[in-house]
Amino acid sequence: MRWRTTCAIAAGVVTAPLVALFWLGEASRESDDLATLQDIVAIPAGATSARWEIFGTPEAIGLVPGPTDYHTLIAELQPALAPAVGTAAAQRDEITVMPEAARHWLSDGFRALMEQNRNARLRLSAHKNCRAYQTTLRKSGRHVQGFLCTDAGHTLLYLDVT
Repeated sequence: MRWRTTCAIAAGVVTAPLVALFWLGEASRESDDLATLQDIVAIPAGATSARWEIFGTPEAIGLVPGPTDYHTLIAELQPALAPAVGTAAAQRDEITVMPEAARHWLSDGFRALMEQNRNARLRLSAHKNCRAYQTTLRKSGRHVQGFLCTDAGHTLLYLDVT
């Protein structure tokens, strides 16, 4: 009986990391599921569609992801949205843009903004259509910070969800 318990525990110890690796791999794929995004993080009201992704930095290359220091959520929402009252984090003017943030699926203007500020501090006051933004992760209730930018009827949402 003791041997079976030990084997069951060992199987659980091996299975849990494999499930975690699978989940991390899945988390770095883009999605257009607005309902799932809304289940993860509170977003400004009025979005009718979204393309989004959560990615790690450094980004995993190959089959087995390595350790990540940061997790970032980036989303492009339609239509252009204004943040709800009380959610702007006015104290922050500079936010670090992760090197992997210029996702291939972003519209040209947002991808160019991410490329220009790659691995640097984006100064929000230098961009008239960008502002600091703070929101809440749904499951934990933890506050996360980032920014919103609007352009050509779209909204870019960038959040540090580490």
